[in-house]
Amino acid sequence: MSREVTMRIRGASLTAWAVALVGGGLYALQSASADSGGLTLRYAASGVLTAAVGLAVARLRRHDTRAARTPTPDPATLALAGVTALCLWAAAWWLMDWTNYILNRQAGQLALPTPISAVEDRLLGLDLGPLSYELGILGAVVLLPLAQGWLLWGLFQPEIEARTGPRRAVVIAGVAGGSLMALSAVQNVAPAMPWGLASWPGYTLIALVAALLGALTRSPWPGVTAYAVYAYASFAWRADLLREFGGLDYWDPKWLTVVVVGALGAGVCLQVIRFRAGHPPARLPGDGRTVRAGDWLPLALLALAVLVLAACDVDARRANAQANAPPVALQTPQE
Repeated sequence: MSREVTMRIRGASLTAWAVALVGGGLYALQSASADSGGLTLRYAASGVLTAAVGLAVARLRRHDTRAARTPTPDPATLALAGVTALCLWAAAWWLMDWTNYILNRQAGQLALPTPISAVEDRLLGLDLGPLSYELGILGAVVLLPLAQGWLLWGLFQPEIEARTGPRRAVVIAGVAGGSLMALSAVQNVAPAMPWGLASWPGYTLIALVAALLGALTRSPWPGVTAYAVYAYASFAWRADLLREFGGLDYWDPKWLTVVVVGALGAGVCLQVIRFRAGHPPARLPGDGRTVRAGDWLPLALLALAVLVLAACDVDARRANAQANAPPVALQTPQE
């Protein structure tokens, strides 16, 4: 095996391990701190740790001169990426709300999250409670999209594309991105970005779009923009969406109209982005034959972390349903 192919495999494995370990580690951290204070610290941990791992991977790969420089998309492309996310925002929440409805019926409801105003938020002796909401938006809309987008679509996706081709890389990076977003989400706080098993379908939809944008433009920044716009819309319009569509059947024409029209709008935006980008060369010329069974081990670890998330989510729902169940009579009343 040539030195170039060996470096490519090692680089891909390194970035895959980085994504897997960040996802599993941040899920453990967020789960351990779900019932504690320090909300700003929890947001900062997700963003800073992800950025630190991405920086370490980039430094370890700095000797790889084959990597193409990341082009900077023009503002119109970034704006179209944001509009694409807005078109699919309602569809993502439709997926998450439907998944939550199924989980509610099968396993029970989750306990109500703690209002952000009731969470003690102190950092280095400073009381950040009055700014918790604003700092949460800063973390979810700016810090996390930048850190996770750079790791996923700037480092991970190009290496996967070099081994499997662009189409498979979009799917792999999208599913891995949705998993990382769900695993690293701050838990048990409202208002905040969604967390738990029900959030995974919505995050995966946005991550797939971001990965597709990265494949079309050869740059992670349109994907970062789409993720940031989706997060901002989730804070700004979630209450309006639930008020407008709450209680409707998920196959109601009103719901389906929003989903279908949004999908058509996103398709138009993606086509415009594709034609504007032209046909840029592949980031790294790859060969699918370089893939080995062991190279999928970090992605299997990431999938295992998602299964742990699913199991914990179901257990929490069942425990909450049992705690709130009405008392059962042990014997029938006597006349």
